[in-house]
Amino acid sequence: MNYLRYAWVHVATALGLGVAAWALRQFAGINISSAGLGVLPPLVAAMEVGDAHARVSGRLPESGPAWRFAFIAMLISFGLSVVFTLLAGLALPEQVAAMKQEVAMALGTKGSILASIAAFLLAFFLVVTLLVNRYFLTFGAKIRLKNLKKAGR
Repeated sequence: MNYLRYAWVHVATALGLGVAAWALRQFAGINISSAGLGVLPPLVAAMEVGDAHARVSGRLPESGPAWRFAFIAMLISFGLSVVFTLLAGLALPEQVAAMKQEVAMALGTKGSILASIAAFLLAFFLVVTLLVNRYFLTFGAKIRLKNLKKAGR
């Protein structure tokens, strides 16, 4: 299974979603930004890798390699999220300054509670990404195999 393909599809999907969210907000006044959008890049990337695996091998990925792929892909997804966050911070310094001020005010009163919530949310994000990668890797392969079977190949 191809980690580079996963990374490229992840980046393309994240950029596409960012442009779509921006365009909808600017031109239609619709805000679709949410944490739920964060699951789409790994979902689409895992499906693409599963599809490519089935196209090349003609079979579903085995359980062990599929879990290994899901774990490494989770780390790739997390790394890409960190990079996107840093780049967004460089591109949008005013928003970052406002968020820093809000966080500083919140940390002044309840720092340990917020740190615990942040750690929980990070762990939750990682587990969800792991499971999304694992499920949609196999799902992408199943769809490809089903279509190949219909086509008679």
